[in-house]
Amino acid sequence: MEQDNFSINYENYMEQSLTHVVRFALLDAEQRGIPSPHAFYISFITDYPGVQMPPFLKAKYPENITIVLQYEFSNLKVSDKEFGVTLSFDGRPYYILVPFAAILSFVDPGVNFALQFPNHKKEFERIMAEESLNGENQQELPYNHEKIVSLDTFRKKKP
Repeated sequence: MEQDNFSINYENYMEQSLTHVVRFALLDAEQRGIPSPHAFYISFITDYPGVQMPPFLKAKYPENITIVLQYEFSNLKVSDKEFGVTLSFDGRPYYILVPFAAILSFVDPGVNFALQFPNHKKEFERIMAEESLNGENQQELPYNHEKIVSLDTFRKKKP
């Protein structure tokens, strides 16, 4: 076993654990609601892969948004990788789906509790840089000029 390149990534372990704290809080809210004085302020990257939200909202908040779960929300669904919830914007209900990896912060001001996820932003930037590189590497294929046929050969010639 090669020991030179091996390192324990405690920072990553901690962030995964903190993500589980958010998931468990949301699971409680899914099953029992959010009791007073609690409220969840969740900031997330709107452009993160897997985020689903209305286009007008994504246009208004192209980088990130903070949603509040307190009194007026419904249809909260929590899975291992994401959560979804129906919230009202401009008086109309919209379902939003958020992967946990897109979360930047989770705050419950009612009990003075806050979590930050700086590695989620770093991971998003890495994903976007990778996609950008892949897009730049895709060049148009050159034409095979030997197979191009001129239509002039098939046209009737005028006398």
